[in-house]
Amino acid sequence: MILICAAVEEELSPLRGRIPGEGIGFAAIGVGLVEAALGACAALATRPSAAILVGTCGAFPDAGLPVGRAVCVEWSLVSSPDVAAGRSYVPEPAQVESRAAPSLVASLCEAAGLPRVGCVTAPAITRDAACADLLARSTGAEVEHLEAHAFLRAAERMGVPAACVLGVANVVGPTAHEEWVQNADAAAASAADALLRWLKAYG
Repeated sequence: MILICAAVEEELSPLRGRIPGEGIGFAAIGVGLVEAALGACAALATRPSAAILVGTCGAFPDAGLPVGRAVCVEWSLVSSPDVAAGRSYVPEPAQVESRAAPSLVASLCEAAGLPRVGCVTAPAITRDAACADLLARSTGAEVEHLEAHAFLRAAERMGVPAACVLGVANVVGPTAHEEWVQNADAAAASAADALLRWLKAYG
């Protein structure tokens, strides 16, 4: 079984009813690091052959990723603007970079023409331009998301090949929320379309 996850049910809606064939499961795992970690562990207990998180993300201003573009997350780490500015730090045991399954990333990118990106999984959505710049420069990530790290770490722990396919809904910064409200549905649909192309090619 291939398990398709999202933070909320609304991000799964573009896929339900459009998946070819059988052997597909769906799970809404929750919003944010804690809920997503708990939800991912519960969903992955079914031991799928692969798991893919779909949804939306914000792109850092200089990442060169336009709104509406679907991307494939290759790695993620936990950080925040305070960490990037040196006002706080993540203890060494938690400084773990999560990685998607290389073969799964390769097949997704080949089938759907997706760029590979790095991701900051933040405790909250960044709304300040200077903070967004600090986060991007300190991590080298192209996108910000709230659940990717939790999902990929849970999959790594449970030995399930996993990846994230996200649609860019906004630029990280002062207008992030307003852009997300305007573009979330189209961005989620872009991620869903990319996943469908992969399923058609490899499913």
